[in-house]
Amino acid sequence: AIHGDMSQSKRNSVMRQFRGGELAVLIASDLASRGIDVEGITHVVNYDLPEDPDVYVHRIGRTARAGRDGVAWSFVTPRQGKLLTQIENLVNAQIPKLDYPDFEASPRPDGYREETPGGHTIYEVQGVGEAPRNRLAESERPDMPKDKGIAADPSKFPGGIVPTKLPPNRIRGRLRTGR
Repeated sequence: AIHGDMSQSKRNSVMRQFRGGELAVLIASDLASRGIDVEGITHVVNYDLPEDPDVYVHRIGRTARAGRDGVAWSFVTPRQGKLLTQIENLVNAQIPKLDYPDFEASPRPDGYREETPGGHTIYEVQGVGEAPRNRLAESERPDMPKDKGIAADPSKFPGGIVPTKLPPNRIRGRLRTGR
């Protein structure tokens, strides 16, 4: 796997292994997948649709270089229907769909928290006179550390604003807007 938080030397090493045939599958984030040009990519699987239709076209274009055929599969939720329509309009083609009417999602794991559609709350401003809250400890996300009995120190953050979530994803330096 490659992602934007890896050092360039590590990404280069993984890409050498992939190009050399030592790796049969490469998993890449949007950021890290930019500029990948490898002969013989036949399949791209999109676990999630990117919010920008141009990024989708760029991503699946890995499979059909220089007139070759390729296959792209995408997992699409009902909430992403409008986005899929935008992609179809951009490529001027209807993307074949397979529905699974008998599919039932498994129960959500303990601690699952729904992201708010249309934007992310990055921080909340504390009221005057309130004691600092350790919002990090209140987080239910598995990738966020749990409280170790130490409160977040607002003086360590710009303007005393303690972040409560990871920053939103960015594409080409711009915030994703969902539009």
